[in-house]
Amino acid sequence: MSRDPQSHLSPDELAGLAEETESTWQSAGTDPDRDQAKAHAEGCGMCGPRLLDHRSVQARLRSMVSPVVSERKFD
Repeated sequence: MSRDPQSHLSPDELAGLAEETESTWQSAGTDPDRDQAKAHAEGCGMCGPRLLDHRSVQARLRSMVSPVVSERKFD
């Protein structure tokens, strides 16, 4: 299903694009809908900032995760 390139991004599209790594974001893709959504975000004054906000929140959440290493000791 092809998306309308003029329509704003849905919450699911924003979340999907925000989850991509920076290298994936800049590389050529094979999903035309994702590529259209990405192109729309790059040129839209509303969706571009929303995507940046999503990416920022996800980065902050990832930074809050710390691996817990514990050893169980049985006496």
